[in-house]
Amino acid sequence: MLNLLEMKRWNRWLIGSHVLILSILLLSYLLMIAFRSSGYNPELYKKAYLYMMSLNVILISCLIPIWKESWTKAKILEIALEILWLNFSYVPLILMLFSIGQLHGVNLLLPLWIQILWSGVLFTLKDFFSALNLSEQWKNYIFIIWIGFMLFISLIFLFLYSQYAELVLTTIYDKDIPKGFFLNPLLTISGLLYYQTGGTTQMNMEPVLIFSLFWCSFILLCYGVTHSYQRRARGIVYEKSKN
Repeated sequence: MLNLLEMKRWNRWLIGSHVLILSILLLSYLLMIAFRSSGYNPELYKKAYLYMMSLNVILISCLIPIWKESWTKAKILEIALEILWLNFSYVPLILMLFSIGQLHGVNLLLPLWIQILWSGVLFTLKDFFSALNLSEQWKNYIFIIWIGFMLFISLIFLFLYSQYAELVLTTIYDKDIPKGFFLNPLLTISGLLYYQTGGTTQMNMEPVLIFSLFWCSFILLCYGVTHSYQRRARGIVYEKSKN
């Protein structure tokens, strides 16, 4: 079983950098904004929670492309453990924010689930690209372009779509937004956090359900294709060695 000490030093350094970046951002926000406001203002702490959890999706998406695999035989277990280390490493910061900001009744598990599932998507896709007969440079390019499209370009398309269709969007979970856009983890988690911190929603938890069902299916399909491809590649190598 993979534990934190058995993880590659580079990956431990990435986790440490991840926590350090979020710690600096949280401390800066508290010192420059929350603590300087007159009296206790829960809205400022709710915004800090929304910003940190949303930013973490971007940080995870930046870290996984440069993550070094520690996987041997039990790939599923090892990938799952690395995903958990990466996503739970900063939870003490969120709990500290809850304590300082006196935020009660906020469900942390659903946003964590979105982040864990998105991490699983990226790790599975990274494993898929590693099985392809492409140069490392091309694999990295394709992976980074795909992440950029899912996170940012799809949001630009949503903006252009709303302008072209002359939609007036009143909330992140607006019923006029086509459901396909909620495959974007930033949009889905932002809407969920906005709803959790007192914002309005027209779709309840439907975007989270859409996100979960689609990406769980994607992980299973991608893992199955990768496993099948690797077995076929090993079989071809074995046949060549016999001849």
